[in-house]
Amino acid sequence: MIPRTHSVCVVLACVLLGALLGCEEGASGHLEARDEIRATLEAYLPRLAQAYSVRDFEGMKGYAAEKEIGAIAKRIEDLTQRGRMLVAEFKDLAIEDINVWSYSNAYVTTVETWDLRVYSTGSEQLLSQELSQRTRVKYQLKRSDEGWLVLFRTIVE
Repeated sequence: MIPRTHSVCVVLACVLLGALLGCEEGASGHLEARDEIRATLEAYLPRLAQAYSVRDFEGMKGYAAEKEIGAIAKRIEDLTQRGRMLVAEFKDLAIEDINVWSYSNAYVTTVETWDLRVYSTGSEQLLSQELSQRTRVKYQLKRSDEGWLVLFRTIVE
């Protein structure tokens, strides 16, 4: 007969082992989500640059929610009304922080490097230029069957 305290120790050891294995699975799931989110943003950001540069929003579909595409279209329209056109070129992305919860939601903070040129609308007159501009950006993303979708993007700095 096994002493009662020995049985309790075995049960506790099994519970702890299960918890540790569960944490490992969670950590690998987080790493997988991080890789998927990075891939999504690396595909999305050149499409965002194209939307600003040539006002083509088709490439953003499947990467950004319709509401976010509408917000970008509004910002571009505001620039146009002020007689400005932004030509953007995405250069680099560094992920600072990812917070994934309930498997399908994420907040992401990035530092992005962009080349930005502002022209007078309808001309080639360069009004301003910022090369290698580093910007901190926060995102809200949602996982769907097709992958991660940008719900919201805002510049922090």
